[in-house]
Parts: sequence; structure tokens; C-alpha cells
Amino acid sequence: MSVLSVQAVARRFGDRLLFSGVSFRLAHGDRAGLVGPNGCGKTTLLRIAAGLDGPDEGAVAIARGTRIGFLEQELLTEVPGTVEEHARGAAGHLRELEERLRALEPLLATGDTAALEAYADLQHHFDHAGGYDFDGTVRRVLGGLGLDALRERAVMTLSGGERTRLGLARLLLDDPDILLLDEPTNHLDLAALEWLERFLVERDLTVLVSSHDRWFLDRVTARTLSFEAAAGGAPGREATVVEYRGGYTAYARQRAEREAAQTKAAGRQAREIARTEEYIDRFRAGQLSKQSRGRAKKLARLERIAAPERAAEHGWSLEAAHLASETVVETTALAAGHGERVVVRTPPLRIGRGDRIAVVGPNGAGKTTLARTLAGELPALEGYVRSAPTARLAVLAQQGQGLVGSAGVIDTVGGVSVIEALRTATGLGDPWGIAIDTTSSRLWVTDRGNSRVLAYDLASGAMGPAAQIVLGQVDLTANGAATTQAGLRFPTDVAWDAVNGRLFVADQQNHRVVYYAGTITSGALAAGVLGQGDFGSAAPSTTQGGLTSPTGLAFDANKLYVSDQANNRILAFKSFASGSPAAGVFGQTSFTSGGAGAGIAGMSSPSGVEMVAGRLWCADGGGHRVLAFMP
Repeated sequence: MSVLSVQAVARRFGDRLLFSGVSFRLAHGDRAGLVGPNGCGKTTLLRIAAGLDGPDEGAVAIARGTRIGFLEQELLTEVPGTVEEHARGAAGHLRELEERLRALEPLLATGDTAALEAYADLQHHFDHAGGYDFDGTVRRVLGGLGLDALRERAVMTLSGGERTRLGLARLLLDDPDILLLDEPTNHLDLAALEWLERFLVERDLTVLVSSHDRWFLDRVTARTLSFEAAAGGAPGREATVVEYRGGYTAYARQRAEREAAQTKAAGRQAREIARTEEYIDRFRAGQLSKQSRGRAKKLARLERIAAPERAAEHGWSLEAAHLASETVVETTALAAGHGERVVVRTPPLRIGRGDRIAVVGPNGAGKTTLARTLAGELPALEGYVRSAPTARLAVLAQQGQGLVGSAGVIDTVGGVSVIEALRTATGLGDPWGIAIDTTSSRLWVTDRGNSRVLAYDLASGAMGPAAQIVLGQVDLTANGAATTQAGLRFPTDVAWDAVNGRLFVADQQNHRVVYYAGTITSGALAAGVLGQGDFGSAAPSTTQGGLTSPTGLAFDANKLYVSDQANNRILAFKSFASGSPAAGVFGQTSFTSGGAGAGIAGMSSPSGVEMVAGRLWCADGGGHRVLAFMP
């Protein structure tokens, strides 16, 4: 008997028909895989089957009393409470049964026969559903998924893999009749993946799972539903679902055999059609014209065999940066983490040109934190990271950060934008900060990947102009500490002082701010350097050293604000002679704003700063917040 039936379902997005004619059934105990390329509609079909979205055509039928559990790809983005609190929020059906039992308890003393029978029936269902052993089930599921040690952790502090495991735990504790799983292996470590495989195989569950993990599908599924181009449909546009017996390996073999036979049949038919068309053209007139017209009518009624559509092959490649060194990244003994909490420690590391290195470990061990630290997105808590001057480092985030909003694909990846046009025309690598000089109509851009600052003429209106000015690639000649130091290394931000005509540059890997003044031309020497001596503001800052990893700049009313990321503070400068001490510090004590902010500790890994309407706004990366100060 079917517990889930999908009949001739179709789904459209605007004028695009995503899929149509999709039909399948799931009986109790079936375990089926759903496969297909990204974007073909797997998640959409699962949401329709779960009742979260409706189909444009067709129908979905669910057996009476059947409960469906749906695991989405990305989940638990904004969930309050601890791991245990979230897990115990599952099993709503048990709470409902328990409430009904308690409602009947006062009637038992009256000897009401109907109440006794109803109570016995509900008690049987409650026991069968594991109601009396729910606490033990919570312990087993959390332990099996490696979450037992994280019971008291806040959900919002979990890594991507830990959140996926908690979402699975919540779903399994709900004990649904049908499990619809959308990419359940995303972010799972090996131990959790093996536990999930055993759980799905050993339990008497009905499962429909979408995954790109062929080994997982082989172990778990016995049927495969494959998204394929609909017969007669436009290639690559409309799809339907074809069913195969067995897991992924069996599906791949059957599909290859079917497509080979279909290709062969389509070829034979094409050759026969060509011979028929030649006959029709040759004898269109004359004694055999009647036979020619008969064959033309027969050909018009012929059902054409379409050759199977080939999957798109990706032919792109990444162009490596031109490196002057065989070493791309090198570190001392390193401690990486967030705020003051060390997540992972490493010995000295070296990544050479062309290396391909796997970082493995359980969820929450610090793999992402280490990658972000090596790429410069997080400051090292101990030790330092050094990269080749022209190396461009980037991290592909687990959750696709930055891929949000209503922008289209071309706009998101950098369509016809000013920065992309400049990058194409001038080899701009890894732009980080910009500033506009409205008087001269210039756009200043920090070219972090090439360790320089470029200026472009905005008045021309042209897209992709050549840079007018190139700064930072010669030694500084400012007084004091700057005299022996080389040019810029990984500049992150720029700020323009319109009143005095000065350009400030955050020179991240040289741990300083340099500035240019007067007539600024290509190759100009810096006028001064800031941040390399102790700053002299009031306690607790008096004993602290200079800048370490400056990332953001803001200029306002003859005062320069610098986010000193590795030292977790914002510095303010009023004097701009080389070696001048800072005039003040922000962010190192608990801030005293009202409400939820009261008593929260100081900054952790600040990045950007901006001065707006007399307030200094600071992005506090490690604290996951924005702070506002009134200097």
C-alpha cells in the first residue's frame, strides 16, 4: 500500500517549466534516491511532496495519519536555545498524546468505560511511539550523531556540520512515517555519515533522499528516481522523473545501457529517414509520385526517436597567480580561533606552489577557522601567517555567504560593474577598499592582490579605463620607522582627506597606515607612516604596541580612525607626522549601551569602520555585531 503518491506533477517558475509529468509512489519501507544535476528541481519536488509548496499541475496524496519529516539543505540559521533544548522540542505527536492522556485521567476514577477504553488505546499508542523512553532516545540520537558533548552549547555557535547533525537529530526524534531528506550528507563528518547510514538501513523507515553522494545512495537506497529531459522537450529545459531499480551504481549502469540503445535506435531511424526523404525528393514527379506522396505521409506520422541529451561538461579552469616564490603560504606555530577562544593549534605550516592539501577532522574541530585564518579573513591568535606578495587567497564558505538577495547570477559574480571592468582592463587583483575624491573625480582602489593602490578617472564615463596613478610599489621615504621599509603589502582600505588633499592607506601586512599628500602621481613617495609606535592615549591602552593587521579606515574632521583587527580595537589619530602616537582607542572595554548591549565585552576582530553623522560605526566581526561610538 502506498503511503505517498505523486501523480503527474508539474512546476513552473514564471514562464519556465521546470519539470512536468512527474509520477511515483512510495510504499511503507521503501528507500528511494532522487538524483539529477543542480537546479533540475530536486528540492522543489521534495517540498511539494512534503506539502510545503503546491504543484502547478497534478496532485500529491498521502495515506491517512501519515506524518512527513523534511530535512532541508540549509537549516537552523536563526534558532535560539541550546542543542538539548532544540532536540527536546521534537516529538510534537508525543506531547499531543500525553496531553490527551492527562485530560482523560480525571475520568478514570469515575469508572467511565468509554474513558477507560480511550485511555488504554492512547496509552498503547504512546508506548509504541516511544513516549516512555523519550529521554533515552534523545541520549541515543544525540550520542550517535556526536552531539552528546555539545548539549549545553548554543545552537548559533555550532559549525555547519554540527547544525546539520542537530537538524537530523530533531527530525529523527520527531519519528515521522516518511523521511524526505535534501542533501543530508552536507557537512557531515565520517562518523556521523556512517551512523546515519546504519540508522536508515536498520530502521523500518520510508525514505526519499536527494544526494550527490553516490556511495551513500548505494548503501541506503534500493530505488532511484532520476531527473532527465522529457521526451520531445527542449534540451536542458523541461525535465521529468524516470525510475530505476537499485542504488546509484545500478542506476548508472541501467541508464548508460538505455541511453546507448536509444542512441543506436535514433541513429538507425535517422539513416532510414534520410533514405526515405531522398526517395521522396527523387520521385516527387513522374510514374512513382503516388508512392512518393504515400511515403511522405507515412514519414509525417512517424514518431521520432530523440537521442539522449548529454550532460553539460564544464570546461573552465582557474588561472593561477604569477608567484615570485615557491612558497604560497607559510606560518609559524599557529593558534586560530574566535575572540580569546583558541579552536585549533598547528605546528609551522607551508603551502607550496601547486600543492593540493586535504584538511580532515570531525565537525567543530576548527577546519573552517583554520582556512579563514590562512586566507587572512581571521587574525591569528598566536603566531603569524605570511603569503607570497602576489598570491590571492580566498575561502569558499560552506553556507554560500554573500549569495543572497535579489541580484541575478551575472550581477552576483561581477557583471558589468566598475570594479569588474577595471579588473578586466588593468589586471586588478583582489580589490578591497575604495575611496572617491569628488574634487578630481578620481576613484582610489586598493589592489590587495598586487600590493598597490590605483586611481581611475571617473569623469571619462568609460568602463574599464587604464589606471591613471599607481602607488605603493616603491620604498617609503618618510621619517622615523618608515625609512627602511619597502612598499605596500596587501593594502586593505583607503580614505580620502578632502580638506587637506591626503590619501591614507591601510597597509595590512606591514602593520601600519601610510599616507600620501600634495601632488600625487605614479610612484610618489609616501609623506608619512602611522601606527608603528606605542600610542599614548589613556589606560588601558598606554602599554600597548602599534598596529597589527589594520583593515579599515574612516576620516572625519581631521581625525583618522583605523580598525586594528588583530589587537581588537579602533585607534584614532589626530597628528599625522611619522611615528605620531594615537590620540585614542575604542572597543577594548565593555560597552555601556542600553538593553541587550549592557555589559557585553569589547571588540573581537573589527574590520570596517565608517563615520556617519558624528557616530563612528564599527563592524565587530568576532562579536557578530556592529558597534556605534560617539567620539
